[in-house]
Amino acid sequence: MNTIIIKDTIQINLPRQKLFELFFTLDLRDVMKGYAFLPSVVGVRDQTGKWNIPGSARITMLSDGSTTFEEVTACEEPRLFSYRIRNFTNLFRHFVKEARGEWIFTEGNSASATSVKWAYTFSAKNLLAMVFLLPILKVFLKGYMRRTLNIIKEFAEK
Repeated sequence: MNTIIIKDTIQINLPRQKLFELFFTLDLRDVMKGYAFLPSVVGVRDQTGKWNIPGSARITMLSDGSTTFEEVTACEEPRLFSYRIRNFTNLFRHFVKEARGEWIFTEGNSASATSVKWAYTFSAKNLLAMVFLLPILKVFLKGYMRRTLNIIKEFAEK
């Protein structure tokens, strides 16, 4: 199977329930700022329902003019949120069938902290696509994820 998994974890000083609730109020434009050549999120359109309800979908608009289609696949308060991304219109359209994102919220090192794990699983279109994607995702997507997690931490701990 041609899959690549990229993940990162951060400790945020906010109780799990409060952080989970805050997570769904964040504006993607404020937290997904891009990294290197990976674009920022500049907006969403055509959202079909609340973003914590499985089956809800939307188009995410990116700073390079491209879009993706996102769909919520699971939401189990206060521990899990997952989604699927497909229909990339940027360079990734040539290499990626789909990507699946998953956020897992667990008790942190104290009652007032939460450990957040964010993982992406990319399904490459073929072995050659996987060879192309692997270094890009390991370096640049990992940096993108770290930056986003740090921004969310900053918002949550204010």
